[in-house]
Amino acid sequence: ALSGHTLNGISNSELAKRLNESPATINRCLNTLIEEGYATKLDSGLFAPGMQLLKVAHRRAKEFTAARQKMDEIEDAISRY
Repeated sequence: ALSGHTLNGISNSELAKRLNESPATINRCLNTLIEEGYATKLDSGLFAPGMQLLKVAHRRAKEFTAARQKMDEIEDAISRY
């Protein structure tokens, strides 16, 4: 639910609506995510993905890029035959 809100953040109430949860539940979850580095509270008071979550996303993107490169190599090899 934090995805797409890295720069501007999202409010607790908007997260509660999107996830069909109470704001109190979202607040408890956000506190845990913040403690673990998976969410952060911006100066505006809104919430955004934390560094741990961004690191996971970055590693996944690198993995997919490597897979795409390998598939491109295979396609190039096939097209030469």
